[in-house]
Amino acid sequence: MEHRQGGCKLRCSTGGKAGSPNRDATGQRGKGRQWFPNSLGICPAKRASSHNGGDGGGVNAPSWVNGWEDFNVNNTDNTNMLKLATALLGPYYSKQTKIYHCPADIYTCIEGNAQLQRVRSNSMNRFVEGDAYRAAKASKGLPANGSIWYSAWRAYTRLTDIVRPASSDLFVFVDEHPDSINDGWMMTNVTDPNNWTDLPASYHGNACGFGFADGHSEIHRWRDPRTFVPVKKTQYNGFNAPGSKDIQWMFLHCSAPL
Repeated sequence: MEHRQGGCKLRCSTGGKAGSPNRDATGQRGKGRQWFPNSLGICPAKRASSHNGGDGGGVNAPSWVNGWEDFNVNNTDNTNMLKLATALLGPYYSKQTKIYHCPADIYTCIEGNAQLQRVRSNSMNRFVEGDAYRAAKASKGLPANGSIWYSAWRAYTRLTDIVRPASSDLFVFVDEHPDSINDGWMMTNVTDPNNWTDLPASYHGNACGFGFADGHSEIHRWRDPRTFVPVKKTQYNGFNAPGSKDIQWMFLHCSAPL
């Protein structure tokens, strides 16, 4: 079961309260659904339509968010809201920072003697580059409309770039698994159908929240039990799942071949 919710454009333009309640993949009102995929989904595309800056997921370079999350003790990036408020998308949300954290993400970090909530649960589709790699692609002779990582696949900078897949099928934001999340990117290796590089979350009843480029959000239920990886509270990437139908679904919704 998937739930769709639109109406993002109004909230983005007015700076109103992010998100609104919807239902989880079991059909019940979901913990953590008053957050941002439906409110944030269209805004990076709007920003890319009027700016030439980078939307990369960098640690400290200009990015939609900054910082590196993990479970290392006293890593202040885990709790530093300024790295959200002052990043490229911060002004579009009146520097509201709570929209970046899903309440269903209950996995805390240690800072000092305290168990604290991390500030971000979400990552951006790595194919939504926002011109972050224009110069690098030119210097390497790669197609401007191709991904810096997988040049035979599309990258997205402006709204007019979203042709394949359609904006209703191209995800921009996603809940990322608490162990997998680090920088602001969600990396999908479209050349490897057998392994996740970055792993989406599954804490919505074995389902995951996605925000799409047309502004709607969905809670997508995973089909392969290997996607439901228990949280270890240790940052790592690379998750084996040969022939996973969930990986194939991600391929269809992260980009498309040129």
